[in-house]
Amino acid sequence: MTFIHGPRSCIGQSFAKYELKCLLVAVVQSFELELVTDVPPVPTGIITIKPLDGMYLRFKQVEGRRGAGL
Repeated sequence: MTFIHGPRSCIGQSFAKYELKCLLVAVVQSFELELVTDVPPVPTGIITIKPLDGMYLRFKQVEGRRGAGL
């Protein structure tokens, strides 16, 4: 519901979504992600799925890879 839908929807909606996708690609290419705990995340939620108690990750920069502006 952030951008609303229909004829009065936000004109920057597509740009914001593509910008987020580009940022995600830059992070995934530049870092190794590792779960901090041994307990797997438990999915919960009604409208959107999210981890029950959060999801704690350790980020380790990949040698020789640097994302755009990261």
